[in-house]
Amino acid sequence: LSLSLCLLKFHASISNNPIGDTGLALLAAWLQTNPPLKNLWAYGQCNVTDAGAKKLLEAARVNTHLDAKGGINLKSNGGDRDISPATIEAIDAVLADRKLRNTNARRHAPTAATRPTATTTVSTPMPAKPTLIVKASAQPPASYARVAALQSWAKEREVMRAEINALQGDLQQAKRARPSTEDPAGARFSTYIQLYEAARPSNTSDEVYSRVKALVMAYCTHIGIEPSVGITFAETLHSTVAALTGNDNDGLTDIERFVQYLWTTDRKMACQPVPREFSFILNAALRSDDLPLLDHAVLLVRDISTAGRDREGMVFPDKGLCYRGGILPDEHLKFYTEGKRYRVPGFLATSCSEPVAKDFLGRAFGGQSPSKRHPAVLWRVQLHPRGEGCPAYRSKHVTFVKHSFFSVEKEYLFAPFSVFTVRSVSKTSSPEICDPHVIDIEAAIDNTSESASLPLAPWY
Repeated sequence: LSLSLCLLKFHASISNNPIGDTGLALLAAWLQTNPPLKNLWAYGQCNVTDAGAKKLLEAARVNTHLDAKGGINLKSNGGDRDISPATIEAIDAVLADRKLRNTNARRHAPTAATRPTATTTVSTPMPAKPTLIVKASAQPPASYARVAALQSWAKEREVMRAEINALQGDLQQAKRARPSTEDPAGARFSTYIQLYEAARPSNTSDEVYSRVKALVMAYCTHIGIEPSVGITFAETLHSTVAALTGNDNDGLTDIERFVQYLWTTDRKMACQPVPREFSFILNAALRSDDLPLLDHAVLLVRDISTAGRDREGMVFPDKGLCYRGGILPDEHLKFYTEGKRYRVPGFLATSCSEPVAKDFLGRAFGGQSPSKRHPAVLWRVQLHPRGEGCPAYRSKHVTFVKHSFFSVEKEYLFAPFSVFTVRSVSKTSSPEICDPHVIDIEAAIDNTSESASLPLAPWY
């Protein structure tokens, strides 16, 4: 073999030397030692077969010095000992891959304008992988390089076009799914939905209590009072509600009873200027732009809004009407115009009983300062009339509260960000307890089918 090799500094030739598979195996073993060889020519009567060609291929994969432009050029011309077309096709496939990678490496190499300076840290490039060319007949190597370059360019163009199409599709989907920065109502709703979908229901009543304590402590920090006030309030809530939660045969779990009593409790936290009930604190957190406070609130929303929600077994109000009584500042009355669709950014508590709603109206109106009183208002919430006989027409986002501190309330509780449509607004000249403004609204059946960009009610 040593007599057959005509060695130069970086080149080797075994042209017209019938070394056969045995000699080629020895040559392959030498190549696997990774000598600094740039090119290897093997033209003429070498008398190698498939086995020899495959051994040379394995050696070329190991040798890191073979030049990408030259590589190994092997031609067999030994009659019945020729390399089979199948082997040639297999090695050509490797060649195409190697050519593609080497072409890409050269294409992305730094130019003089982008070459790193002395202070720039660059990673050492990997050595070019060797290229193996196995041909049944002599052909100029340059034609293979040009074909490989064209194939690489076409493939890269196809990949880039697919990536551009995918990015354009993602952009259009993002525009449809996300509200713009000019849509604060949609942005708030989107944030709420993301937090709600990430929240999981509590597993025990103690876990609900932990969430309550975290919320009231965060609320104390938000309004600037000592968190210890919140801890005391949370402990009072827990002891009061736990004493009422029993094993009633009502189809509810202990957690569901716990959160329903929790929502309706009249215990108040000692804060200034007005002591606040838990329901007020939770809704204030839902209206807040304070993200940590909102996060605590959403965890409890997950527990409360689904407790006892049974569309088929739900008590349906007479004529599908629910009522809510309260006060409404004049500056917010103009929000309610006929035909407007909107969302309520918090829980909306209503009653199946109009007298109960008017009782709440009287307490809200009468509890104001005589020097500054807001007008009295009565909301009448219309559910779909067909819901009485067909559960499919009942609102999916409302819960009938079976367990309340006040059993006469007959409370229908709508989940945060529920959708309503204003049907009519009846204003009075002197909106007080006996003659309030009356706003008729209609509840949507399914909130998820409504637009994310609906306006949010400023007062409800």
